[in-house]
Amino acid sequence: MLTGEIRGQIDRIWDSFWTGGISNPLEVIEQITYLLFIRRLDDLQTLEERKAARLKRPMARRIFPEGIDPRGRPYDVHAAAIAFAIKPESQSNDAFSSFFPVTCQGAP
Repeated sequence: MLTGEIRGQIDRIWDSFWTGGISNPLEVIEQITYLLFIRRLDDLQTLEERKAARLKRPMARRIFPEGIDPRGRPYDVHAAAIAFAIKPESQSNDAFSSFFPVTCQGAP
């Protein structure tokens, strides 16, 4: 059963997609699924990085490749860094920030 708090969160996410031009419910579900998938990959990468740092060993399983792409951007940009790059005034109405709250200060 949906509580009032959860219903409000769903409505805010729906409004974010609607404002962004996505009004088809199937497209909204597709985008939410994609964001959840990327969030999980990011969480797994963070977990592996912390484990490697704690054990002082190289990462056993890397989710995102090391290095830079042909455009000079790092491959392993975490979702928190991407969310940090979103303008603060747009974060309150952005579906992306609902899935990736900015938790690190000063992310590149």
